[in-house]
Amino acid sequence: MTSQDGKRSIRVRRDPLDPAGWDRCELKQALDWRHIGPDPQSATATGTSAVLVGSTGPFATLAGRYALDAGGSATDAVLTTAFAQIALSLGSWVSYAGLFGMVHHAAATGATTSVSAGFGTLTQETLPLEIPTAPQPSGRTALVPGFIAGAHAAHTRAGRLPWDQLWSPARHLLECGVPVNEHLARLLALRADVLTRTEEGRAAFAPHGRLPRAGELFAQPRLAATIAALAEHGPGWMYQGSWAEHFVSQVRREGGHAIPEDLAGYQAHCAEPVRGSFAGHEIATLPAPDTGGTDLLATLARLDTAGIGEPSQNPGALAGLLTALDGPPATGSHSDYVLAVDAEGNLAALCHSINTAMWGTTGIVIDGIVVPDPAAFQQPALARLTPGDHLPMPIEPAIAFHRGRPVLACSSIGVGLHPATVLGLHRVLALGQPVAVAVDAPLVHGHDIVVGDSVTSVLAHRELDSPSRILDDRFPPACLDAARDAGHAVSPRPADDPMLPRGFWAAITTDPRTGKHTAARTPYGQGPARTTE
Repeated sequence: MTSQDGKRSIRVRRDPLDPAGWDRCELKQALDWRHIGPDPQSATATGTSAVLVGSTGPFATLAGRYALDAGGSATDAVLTTAFAQIALSLGSWVSYAGLFGMVHHAAATGATTSVSAGFGTLTQETLPLEIPTAPQPSGRTALVPGFIAGAHAAHTRAGRLPWDQLWSPARHLLECGVPVNEHLARLLALRADVLTRTEEGRAAFAPHGRLPRAGELFAQPRLAATIAALAEHGPGWMYQGSWAEHFVSQVRREGGHAIPEDLAGYQAHCAEPVRGSFAGHEIATLPAPDTGGTDLLATLARLDTAGIGEPSQNPGALAGLLTALDGPPATGSHSDYVLAVDAEGNLAALCHSINTAMWGTTGIVIDGIVVPDPAAFQQPALARLTPGDHLPMPIEPAIAFHRGRPVLACSSIGVGLHPATVLGLHRVLALGQPVAVAVDAPLVHGHDIVVGDSVTSVLAHRELDSPSRILDDRFPPACLDAARDAGHAVSPRPADDPMLPRGFWAAITTDPRTGKHTAARTPYGQGPARTTE
């Protein structure tokens, strides 16, 4: 274009995902540290265009909604949200060096696909059973991260906005400061020994000689520079560039066996999902070698055979549900979910995680990115793999179809992710409950553990020798008695008990008659569900 004085000027493309251009009141509210934290209420949103729901932080889901507003796809929205979730958590329960799993449905073609990017094992780690256990710090507990490779693979297949734009909200947080709420400040204080163990950890988390406190804005300029490089150069910078070099150097310094080829050879797995039937619906989820999807389908098959009713109303139904759940457990820890449907009807169901204790136990920080220690407690699983394989993931993102049309997408997190997913699908698909009703009904959680759950614990949990199944205390006594008579050890606890081995579940349902989408999540997640309307 030409200005009035005859000189040519350059029109700068505005980045719609730069928070500097967002509604100031919305932005201020989303970053108010006093209102960021576990919400004891469920959340729902309904629209006919596009909706989104996520598990951490009002700012993160607001970023996802802005991606949808800008014409982004469902994949763009969930990735934008996930990048911001990691920034908000300071890498505690999710990390840019974590794992990634997503199921996607393309409305135009009818194709449903999956992206699996679990932790990659190290080719020179030949004695996995001898990997030190937590809390002993060791570089041998680090594995090749999959999150960035998985996110880029998903964007390549179904993204619409430029890759670099998806990072703008996370960059804003890291440059301007993450709001530290009381919960996050407690986690930081309790993990101070880990976060300040290494020079790199101290530089990232205590640059002025102390960890951030509640009410402060905590900027991370080194990490901001790192994700700026990821935004500009993509995963090659992480897996083959300077970040990979620093990863190998620091992991080996701490006793690990990483070599450059471990990162350079890492690839996300893009494949057809595994499918099963439940209550007249087809369920598509992550295929083997990941374990979460196959465990989910096996449990749903047992539940389908049982033909039970509502477990919080029918005594026999609770016993039947617990019997179906008695198969091989699918457990997970320290994660986030994001779900979105865009204006064209494309669906994305994402789960990402570090699947270990908060920040891990090593304090290894590579250019601002916290490296977790998933090998610290999964030695037997690692011993069954060929060095270089991906560690199977227990996560359970899924999409349900009725007569070939998608009617529900869901994802879950927490120690109790499996029972939360099974119960949610049973209520919506088998019993026909509206998803907004299903997320408010009494929940079955995981088995009893010694310490905490996936978002309130800062120590690695350990299962008891004879664990009880934990249920929230809204189940009637008659239902509990029937479950015990059937041989199930159950323990009701208040829903606000911070030590519950929680499961957190969210779903987006679509009414095939009206096209109306409803997004909903169970209590104790964070932030509202969002709609573009």
